Amino acid sequence: MGMLPYFAAAQVIIKMLAGERELSLYLPWLGLGLAGYTARTLFYNMALSISHKATFSILKTIRQKILAKLPKLPLGTIMDMSGGKMKQIIVDQVDGMETTLAHLFPEMTANVAAPVLILVYLFVLDWRMALLSIVTIPVGMPSRLPR
Repeated sequence: MGMLPYFAAAQVIIKMLAGERELSLYLPWLGLGLAGYTARTLFYNMALSISHKATFSILKTIRQKILAKLPKLPLGTIMDMSGGKMKQIIVDQVDGMETTLAHLFPEMTANVAAPVLILVYLFVLDWRMALLSIVTIPVGMPSRLPR
């Protein structure tokens, strides 16, 4: 859905360059762009909501398993560990996983899908242009490698 506004903008630009002055020719494309942006925002927020609910369920299960393991530890290990250290493990370290778990799937999906859709669209437009855009990947990779 995030690609629709760009597609609509391209169509508007094409019409403008062709000299079209009738507003009614632009309105469907503007509506499509707005609908795409709205749908993208809605779906992304829904995906974030679902992933956060799943993440908090996972974190709860991890904490329950940690607490279930505590009575099985040797008493000396428990006595040597301060309350602050236990809190740091049970609360802080488990909370540290939230960002990765909750944001990984929605953001990774969006960040992978957009370039793939652009490449497919390029192949639809002109396969030579698409192949040229792929060639830039290995050419640009050496500049990103650590020295």
